[in-house]
Amino acid sequence: MSSSYPQQLEAITSRKNFRLLVMLRLLAIIIYGAIFMVAYNVLSIFIPIRTLMIELQLMILMQFLAVMRLKSKTPINDAETFVWLLLDTIFLIVVMLQTGGPSNPFLLALIIPIILGSLLLLKRYAWSIYVVGIIGFLFIEFVESPFVVGKSRHTAFFEVQAQGMMLSFALSSLILVYFVTKAMQNLKERDKAIFELQQNATEQQNILRLGLMSAGAAHELGGPLATMSIILNDWLVLNPPSKKAERDEEVKTLLSQLERAKNILNRILASSGQIRGQGARHDDFGNFLTGICKSWQSNNGQNVQLLHEIKFENINAACDLIVEQAIVTILNNAKDASVENNAKKIAMQAYLDDENVIIKIEDFGKGAPVNLMEKIRKENYSTKNENGFGVGLFLAQGTMKALGGGLRLDNKPDNNGVIVTMQFPLKAIMI
Repeated sequence: MSSSYPQQLEAITSRKNFRLLVMLRLLAIIIYGAIFMVAYNVLSIFIPIRTLMIELQLMILMQFLAVMRLKSKTPINDAETFVWLLLDTIFLIVVMLQTGGPSNPFLLALIIPIILGSLLLLKRYAWSIYVVGIIGFLFIEFVESPFVVGKSRHTAFFEVQAQGMMLSFALSSLILVYFVTKAMQNLKERDKAIFELQQNATEQQNILRLGLMSAGAAHELGGPLATMSIILNDWLVLNPPSKKAERDEEVKTLLSQLERAKNILNRILASSGQIRGQGARHDDFGNFLTGICKSWQSNNGQNVQLLHEIKFENINAACDLIVEQAIVTILNNAKDASVENNAKKIAMQAYLDDENVIIKIEDFGKGAPVNLMEKIRKENYSTKNENGFGVGLFLAQGTMKALGGGLRLDNKPDNNGVIVTMQFPLKAIMI
C-alpha cells in the first residue's frame, strides 16, 4: 500500500465534499427563486424583487464557475471549499437582511452552512464559518431592515422573541460546531488507525509471502543439490568414470541440476519484495498448472511419470510463485513416496468445485502415519528420517492458508499411497 494513499484519499474526499456543496447550492437557487416569486406575486409581500433577482443571478454565475471548477482535474483542498461555503454564507446573510431581518421566518436557515462547515471542513475552517454566521446573525438583529414582515419590528414581544432567537442560535450552533468537529476528528483518527492496521497487515502478508517463497526455494533446492552431492561423492570415492561417454553423461546431469538450482533462485529474486498479485504473472490457470506439470516432469522424467488431468477452462488468474512452489513441494513428496515403494508414477488432478480450486496429488507409496499433519505442526516431524526436515507439507499448508484455503492428507485403501488435497477459493487468484 502506497505511503501517498492517505493524501490521495484526502483529495478524493475534498472533491466529493465540493461536489456536495455544488448540489446543495443548486437546490438553494431553486428554493430561493420559488420563495421570492411566491412571496412577491402570490402573498404580495413587499420585498426588493429586482435586487434579489440580481443577487440570484450572481449566485447562478457562482454555481456555473463552481461546476467548471469541479470538472477540472486540479486537486480541490479544504481551503478552497471553505471559500465557496463562506460566499454561500454571506449570500444568505445578505438575502435575510433584505427580506425582513429578524422577522424573516427562514432566518434559522443560517445554521445550515454552519452544519456543513462542521461536517465537511477542518476544525479551523468550521469555526471560521461559525464566527461569520454569528456575526451575520447579530448584524441582522441590530441593523434596521426596511422590509419588516407584519411591521412588528418595535413591539416588546418581538424584541424579546428576536433576542431569544439570537441567543438560541448562538448556543445551538456553538454546541453543534464543538461536538460535530470533535466527532469528525474521532472518525478521522479511527480511519487513520484502520489504515495503519491495514498497512501493517499488508506488510505482514509480504513478510509471510517472502518467507514462504524462501523456505519453499530452500526445500525445492534439496532435489538438485542431493543429486549433485551423490555424483560428486561417487567421484570422490570411486573416481570419475573412465569412459568418456559415461563421464559426459554425469557432467550433463550435474550441469542440468545446477541450472535447475539457478532457475529456482532466479524465480525467488524476481518476485522477492513484491506483494501477491504484483509478483504474479497473469495467465490462464489451466495453462499455469499444465506448465508446472510439464516442467516438473522434465526435471524428474528419469525417476517417475506424472499423470495429470487439468479441468480448467478460460480462468484468467494471478499465477503466483508461492502456489507453484506449494504444488511442486507436494509433487516432490509424492515422487519420493512412490520411488521408496518401487512405484514409477504419481498422479495429479485439478478442477473447480463450488467456486473452490481443488488440486489432488496422489502417490503410490506405503501410506502416511496417522495424524501426520498434526505431528508436522507440533513436532517438526518428517517421514524421511534424517533426510527430511518436515517443512515441505508445513510450507504447502501455510501457502493454502494464506490463500484462504487448506490442505488435507488421506491414506488410500490398504495404505497403498496418499492423496493430498489442496483447496482454496477461486476468488483468491482471480483477476
